[in-house]
Parts: sequence; C-alpha cells; structure tokens
Amino acid sequence: MQLSPTAFAAARTFIKTQARSLEKARFDYYFEQGSAEAVWSALATWQNADGGFGHGLEADVRSPESSVICTSISFQVLRSLHTPATHPLVKTGLAYLIEQYNPQTVNWRAIPPTVDQSPHAPWWGNSASDLYDEFSLNPTAEILGYLYDYADAVPPEIIAQVTAKVVETVQQCDALEMHDLLCCLRLGQTETLPAAVAEPLMAKLKVLVPQTVDTEPASWADYGLRPLQVVEQPRSPFRAGLEAAIEANLDYEIATQAADGSWGPTWSWADDFPEAWAIAQREWAGVLTLNNLLVLQQFGRIATT
Repeated sequence: MQLSPTAFAAARTFIKTQARSLEKARFDYYFEQGSAEAVWSALATWQNADGGFGHGLEADVRSPESSVICTSISFQVLRSLHTPATHPLVKTGLAYLIEQYNPQTVNWRAIPPTVDQSPHAPWWGNSASDLYDEFSLNPTAEILGYLYDYADAVPPEIIAQVTAKVVETVQQCDALEMHDLLCCLRLGQTETLPAAVAEPLMAKLKVLVPQTVDTEPASWADYGLRPLQVVEQPRSPFRAGLEAAIEANLDYEIATQAADGSWGPTWSWADDFPEAWAIAQREWAGVLTLNNLLVLQQFGRIATT
C-alpha cells in the first residue's frame, strides 16, 4: 500500500494551513528544499530568556515557563538538523539544562512547579509532587544523548555521573515503560556515544524493545507504542523480528489518514481543559502528520505518480 499523491497533497495542505510554524518549516525542510535557518527561527519562538523552552512546545504542557521536557523536544529538532554547538539555540539551551541538573538525584525535573497554573494534560499535573524529583530515564536518558552531542560545552563530571546512572538502571531493567524506552532509544541514536556505552546499551535495548512494542493492529487505535515509533527507518537495528508488524503498521497509517489529510492523537484531556485541548489537539495533529510523512518517506511508501 502506498500513500497516493492525492493523500500526500491533503497532508501537505493540512500542515501548511493548520500546523504550527515549526511543523510548517520542518515540512518545507524535508520535502520542499526549505532551509535549516527557517526551522531554527521557528523553534526560537518557544524559547525563554533563561534558555529553556516552553509555551506548549510539548503540546500537552501549555505553561509558558521553561521546562526540561519542552527543552528536550527542542533538542530533538536541533539534532535532526545537525545544529552546530556554536548556534545560539544550542548554547543557551545547554546552559538551561546544565543549570537545571540536580547532581544529588542525578536527574532533571521534567516540569516546573508552576505548570499547574496553566492548562495541561492530567499526566503532567501535580507538579509539586516529589515524584518529579526522583531519577527517571524519561527524560534523563534522552538528555544524556544531547550532552554527548555537545560534550565540549558540558562539564565532564555531569556526563560521567549521568552515564553511570543511566547504564546501571537500564542494565537492571527487565522491562521498560514506553516513554522510558523512547528516551533510551534517542540516547542510542547518539552518534558520539562512546562504544563502551553504546554497545551494552543497544544489546539490552534489543531485548527490551520486543517486550514493549505493541504489534497487534487491533490495539493501535488506542494509546501505545507502535512499531514505527521504534523502527523509524529501514536500517534500524531494531527491525529484526518486527518486519511483519512494521509492514502492517505502514499499511495501517496509510489507511487511517483522516479526510482532512491529517493523523490525530489517540489521547485526549478535553474533559479537563476543553478550550486548551482543542488547540493542543490541532497542534498534535500537525506533529503526528509530519512524523508519519517522514516515516512513510523513509520506507518508500509515498507514491510519486
């Protein structure tokens, strides 16, 4: 099954007319020879004076204040563009992360205590809870990868301390929650990760991935970890054993595109903040539509004629 030219055009129109400026700029970059500079410019609108990112960059966290979770998403974008360490977004973003690091808990607090003052998904609530001050692979493992990306600008003792804690935690795991796994996968994608760290990490993840990925198409309409969230391109080291599920997932995504050209979220918090959710839902549709187009492109599933 292929995404037809008409279906691609509908997705393009949705992004161009309904998505955030960031997704519009990223679509242009990947599909229409747009510039990295335009993506950086769009991303900058979510950054605060302290160097961190907020303002709903993670669309389920509507707080304007900087948060580590929003800042980690900014570095997903910066990494995808191979942004140099000298870029102002990288320099100020790194400074924020270094300032937010807690060496006592070897952790970054994902959200600030002020997050409850703004609309948010219920899973980002109760921001005063001590739970956020405890070590968690989400987002610590992911952030560690970005520290390795820009290691020359990061105190080496932070990298050493976080590496030791992340490696120990992953090796002791018999299973991983899906968001923890995704953060570990982003760490594993770090090109500058030392072999002494990367090799045992990847070996362990190859054991944990099949336990976490939902391979049953009947359940993909619900929230969960689909194969294509782990295997985003054919050369993925996690493809082995998931080949049939990946092909089925590709067919599923093509078949479930909405009439307006988008793919929408499988979750909702409309009961808590209906007006804010209506905005977030549209923003998530832009994010998910772009993500699906990128994956379909990687697997050669977008028809050109």
